[in-house]
Amino acid sequence: MKSSQRSESMNSFFDGYVNRKTPLSDFVDQYEKAIASCRDIEEKEDLISMTTNPDLTNMHSLEAHAGEVYSRNIFKLFQYEFMQILHCQHSKKVVTGGEMVYAVTFKDHNRSHTVQVNIFTQFCKCSCAKFETWGILCKHILYIMKQKLRLKIIPAEYILSRWTLNVRHTTSSTASGNNDGAPGLNIDCNTNKVTSLEAWTLRGDFNKLYEKIITRRDLYEVIEREIKMWWKKVGEIENKQMPPSVFVNVDDFSEANRTDKSPQEMMFNFTISDPSKCKTKGKPRNAS
Repeated sequence: MKSSQRSESMNSFFDGYVNRKTPLSDFVDQYEKAIASCRDIEEKEDLISMTTNPDLTNMHSLEAHAGEVYSRNIFKLFQYEFMQILHCQHSKKVVTGGEMVYAVTFKDHNRSHTVQVNIFTQFCKCSCAKFETWGILCKHILYIMKQKLRLKIIPAEYILSRWTLNVRHTTSSTASGNNDGAPGLNIDCNTNKVTSLEAWTLRGDFNKLYEKIITRRDLYEVIEREIKMWWKKVGEIENKQMPPSVFVNVDDFSEANRTDKSPQEMMFNFTISDPSKCKTKGKPRNAS
């Protein structure tokens, strides 16, 4: 593989598995080993993130809330910005209608950034545009949130779902939960909702099961029969939870609509047609 600026990340991905002397016949096996190693690292990082608490440098509720919401890597970036507010100060304040404008200066810099705050919604916007660019709050907005607005938690509009701790393990039940702007976090185990740790554990078990049966036909046939039974039980549980007015007896379903079908069997009920032809680009052949 030839090294260039665009392929540096690819070279680092295959580092230790593929080199310039690796034959093409061994590339597929080495590629699968590299993928398995990356997945193992991600699983360990997820486990550490969900079972440990971050170290707080400033015992403030904003930082504590960020530690509960963000992943560990994003929290480190947030924590760095939050530590910088100790060196910030605001020099003037302008009130225009329903908006307050602050000029926030960092340390001894002559340049100041303007933070606009809506009085009614408490929505902040900084001239440095760090949140619009990186998706992380800047030190100027955090300074205003702490010193002027006296906020205890990060508003929900400043928490991007892709930076949250459980974004990779969010299910339909956890996605509806919203706790202080952190979707799916701190879910009560006594409810019917699945926690992020439970979803992570279940996904890991299924991944291990898949890797185990993919090379053995006998195990595959056993698991396939079990999956059909699982789908049947899921259909029975869902039918029991339906209101009496819309309750449908499973036995009344036809063979085409039975609920115990596996996903593989249900796929054959769909008809996929060829896409419609589009006109060719350029001048038509018969054009005068």
